[in-house]
Amino acid sequence: MKTISYSQNREDIVLRRALRDVRQGFYIDVGANDPVEESVTKLFYDAGWKGINIEPLSACYERLQLLRPRDINIQALVGAERGKCVLYEFPEDGRYSTADKSIAERHERALGLKYTVRELPLLTLSSVCEQRAVDEIHFLKIDVEGHEAQVLQGFDLARYRPWVLVIEATEPYSQVDTSAQWEKLVLSHGYEFALFDGLSRFYVSKEKAELKAAFLIPPNIFDNYITSSEAKMLMEIKQAHSVVWLVKRLMQELGLRVKSIVRAGRSN
Repeated sequence: MKTISYSQNREDIVLRRALRDVRQGFYIDVGANDPVEESVTKLFYDAGWKGINIEPLSACYERLQLLRPRDINIQALVGAERGKCVLYEFPEDGRYSTADKSIAERHERALGLKYTVRELPLLTLSSVCEQRAVDEIHFLKIDVEGHEAQVLQGFDLARYRPWVLVIEATEPYSQVDTSAQWEKLVLSHGYEFALFDGLSRFYVSKEKAELKAAFLIPPNIFDNYITSSEAKMLMEIKQAHSVVWLVKRLMQELGLRVKSIVRAGRSN
């Protein structure tokens, strides 16, 4: 059976390859967004993993609460210190929401969308891990629309040692590299660069250096996967075939009944 990939850029397939020997692992997803669409963690949740999802958008948070009962779901922003923070939210398309006003204004000009301003709790990732008594983290994914540096500044990488880091490394919806803002911090804490997939950069802790080999090649046919959209299409085709079979069966039964009625009429 093929594995279904839900993530935007097949990040889940590369992570599965690296962490294939882990059973019921633990992840943290900062900027989790939807629990299904373009989710890096759904593949793992379906395989029995659990974790922490941090997401500021109400619609996405509510879906996380509904579809991820095994996970800890937190509606908040994450940064370098605790307090409160403004979220620039685009009600028409939440994907463009950000805590960076300059990015929000850029989206507004380029896309013709209007943002609203909403205040939310601001947490540090270290405080979240301490409060939830987090022990081992198999992977940490950060995708916060330009605030990756602040998230990392509020996370004690010396104390909490995710095996793998997945950090979005380009400006939102562009190919402009932003990794210079935070990569030195990551490398200085004993992480080694493993892969840039055009969107995110992957790092492996020095304690798990053997995992780097899994990131040498991109997702391919030998990973035995299909995308969630392909899986959905196959399901719809299967359902359509079932409907066609049912219609044919009903037509056959109707034909037999008509013949029976005709024969009965002739005998009378």
